[in-house]
Amino acid sequence: MRSGFLLVVSALAGCASAFPLPGSAEVGAAKLRDPAAREQDLVHGRDVYLGKCGGCHLLIEPGKFASDVWPGKVERMQQEQRVHLEPDELRDLVRYLVGASAVAREAPHT
Repeated sequence: MRSGFLLVVSALAGCASAFPLPGSAEVGAAKLRDPAAREQDLVHGRDVYLGKCGGCHLLIEPGKFASDVWPGKVERMQQEQRVHLEPDELRDLVRYLVGASAVAREAPHT
């Protein structure tokens, strides 16, 4: 029983480390597209991504796609009715993916 709990906790921790909490760099990148973006919006968007998107399929690291690609990908998922997002969830999810993608793609690859 305890080993099962530890497995779940370590899986969640691994997922969280692949998708760290957004900070000022991600907010700055998101503001280029949406000047009203705030850090708490990106945190909410990350929570939506981990919870709703990750509940149906493996999550794609934001840096895999350019930041300008993410809004269309999210819109397509909505149109295909694969997920229903409230307006604030949709807005913040896109803010998160745009900001996280821009920062991830700027980071030096080792």
